[in-house]
Amino acid sequence: MTIYQEKERTANSTCKKLAVKWLIEVQFFNQTLVQYNNVARKK
Repeated sequence: MTIYQEKERTANSTCKKLAVKWLIEVQFFNQTLVQYNNVARKK
C-alpha cells in the first residue's frame, strides 16, 4: 500500500466519523426543536 492510499483511507474514515457526528447533532437539534414547539403550542 502506498502512502497516498493510506492517507486516502484515513481521510475517508474521518469523513464518515464527521458525517455520523453531524447526523447525531442534527437529530438532537430536531428533537429539541420539536419539544420546544410542543411547549410553545400548549401556552
